[in-house]
Amino acid sequence: MLFLDNSENKFLNLKCNVCLRRQTIYITVRISNDYVSIPGYNHPSLMAAMRKEDNLVQFINRPALAVHPPSDWAERINNALMRVAPAGLNQVQTMACGACSLEHSQKAMFMSYQRKKRGGKPPTQEELKSCLMNKAPGSPDLTVLSFTNAFHGRTMGALALTHSKWIHKLDFPVPEWPVAHFPDLKYPLEDFVRENMEEENKCLEENEVPLMFDEVQTGCGATGKFWAHENFNLPEVPDIVGFSKKMLTGGFYYKDNLRPAEPFRIFNTWVGDPSKLVLLEAVVNVIKGQNLLLNVQVTGDYLLKGLKDLQKHHAEMFLEVLEAVVKDMSK
Repeated sequence: MLFLDNSENKFLNLKCNVCLRRQTIYITVRISNDYVSIPGYNHPSLMAAMRKEDNLVQFINRPALAVHPPSDWAERINNALMRVAPAGLNQVQTMACGACSLEHSQKAMFMSYQRKKRGGKPPTQEELKSCLMNKAPGSPDLTVLSFTNAFHGRTMGALALTHSKWIHKLDFPVPEWPVAHFPDLKYPLEDFVRENMEEENKCLEENEVPLMFDEVQTGCGATGKFWAHENFNLPEVPDIVGFSKKMLTGGFYYKDNLRPAEPFRIFNTWVGDPSKLVLLEAVVNVIKGQNLLLNVQVTGDYLLKGLKDLQKHHAEMFLEVLEAVVKDMSK
């Protein structure tokens, strides 16, 4: 998705721009796979973490983390989330689920942009008053450009970026944000390099833009890297990475410049659950201790080779499955 400022009909001299008629500040890509937990809900290490006496209080008492975090909260964040933080992202905000992680990620981008636009000055009284009535300048004319067929969640801001099935959106008012065509690539990729490059260039001019990756479904090692975007050999690290599902807790990593300047800007009652970090720490220990990412790479290569062999000798079967999937997605 691309974050746009519609308040001025010109490009501003910010970090990056994409030529799409209006100013473009942020881009986000969602990658999808299944919901499988790594190393698994019944793993002995997770059972041991549940039985450990020092951890019991985390399962019994759920604190309002944003105002009264437990005394060891920072230590638990460092032992679990920061040990697997994407390169270059030194900040993390926990949340309860994937949708609220993406919802608050957008807020972090909007606040950072407006703060920079003010030159670091505090908001004006006009801004403070007008935002209460959903009016400018306190509620600025900013948009997020998302892609066709995307799914980012079911909360209102996330729904504005979702374009996969009508069941998610029918009867709900959403912001009138623009939608761009996502490249229709041909597979296997190595056989269609030229065609796919042309398709990608048609969809979006190549420019340097700050990236936000929605890794709610792909984080935690399912691709052989802890984060799927690590497979892309990006020239720069993304600005925000959202996570949930296999990570057992929701949240997002982000760069220092996106940290809110005021308290309670990214806020809800729970903003996560300490008990989930108890389990996540055990998950991270198993993944690292048993070198599971290498195992995913080896078995993944074996599976992919088998699928390609099937595709080569039974192409008609793959076409039937593909047609069924496309038909299901169009419902």
